[in-house]
Amino acid sequence: MVQSASMMGCSACDEIDQQVIITATLGYSDGTHDRVSVEGVDYEDARTKLKALVAEDQKLLVIRTDNY
Repeated sequence: MVQSASMMGCSACDEIDQQVIITATLGYSDGTHDRVSVEGVDYEDARTKLKALVAEDQKLLVIRTDNY
């Protein structure tokens, strides 16, 4: 079983537990794919950071989120 920092009683680590990580699959016009992960304080923050990384020749195919 994986425990978060707050489950282990680490009150100083509570901010870590609220981070959101978005992992996105990006597609290129030549058919290749790439993955990128960004971290934010919430989903909107992470999504904004992700949008800044997507180039014009890339297409955002999949987004997966992880809350830690």
